Amino acid sequence: MLEPRLSSELPERFALLYDYKSGMFGAPLDKVGIVDIDALYELAIWTYPDELPDLKINRDNHHVYWTEQEWEDWAASLPPTESDTVTTFRNSTPQIAYVARPIHAWIEESIKRPPRPHMEVMKKRNISWAISKLLLEQAILLDKAVINYNEKKGIVRAIPGYFEGLTPKHKRNGVPVLERTDRDYLQSELERRLLGWQALKETITQTPTKNRIVPTARLAEFRKLEKRIKHGAIVPKTPELLQVA
Repeated sequence: MLEPRLSSELPERFALLYDYKSGMFGAPLDKVGIVDIDALYELAIWTYPDELPDLKINRDNHHVYWTEQEWEDWAASLPPTESDTVTTFRNSTPQIAYVARPIHAWIEESIKRPPRPHMEVMKKRNISWAISKLLLEQAILLDKAVINYNEKKGIVRAIPGYFEGLTPKHKRNGVPVLERTDRDYLQSELERRLLGWQALKETITQTPTKNRIVPTARLAEFRKLEKRIKHGAIVPKTPELLQVA
C-alpha cells in the first residue's frame, strides 16, 4: 500500500481522521452521519501520494459506500422493506461520486470503509432524493421552456385555412393562408411549467421536516444541482487548494 502524503498543511478536520495504527483515514461524514462527497474527494486529493492526475478525464462512478458485495450481503440479511432501503440508499445519485479513476482507486486504498448510517437516516435520505428528483425534473423542463420561448417566440409560420385530408381540393382555392407566431402557445407552455414548479414546490415544502433531509426548495439551488450531476453521480466540488494553485 502506498503511503498517504501527509504534511503540516493538511487541514485539521482531515488530520483528526487519520488512524496511525492502520495508516488510513476515516471517511468524512456530515452532521447526520452520511459520507460528505466533497470532503471525501478533497481528502483524497490532499493525501494523493504522487503527482495529481488530470481530474477531468478518465472518470468513472465511485460508490462512496463500498464494497458492493458487503452491502449486497447486508441487504440480503434484512426484511424486504429494509433491504430495499439499503439498496436504494447505496445506489442513489447522492451516494455516488464521478471522479478520475486514479482518485477512485486511492479513496478505496487510503480511506476506511464508511460506517453504515442508521436505517432511519437512510430512509430520510431516500425520501429527500425522490423529492429532489421530482423538483429537478421540473426545473429542467422549466428552463427548457424558457429557452424554447426565447428562441422561437418570433417565428412566423403559415397556417392554411383548410384541413388537410378533410377539405376537398376543389374547395381550397382562394382560402386565405393565415400567419401566426408561436408566441402565445410558447408563453402558455412556459406559464404552465412555472405554475407546475410552484405547485410542486409548495406541496413538498409542506411535508414535515422530520420525514426529509431537504431545505426549502429554490429553483436556483436545483439549477446548481443539475450542473453537478453527470452519469447518475455527483461531480465533487473543486477543492480550494486547486482553485488557488
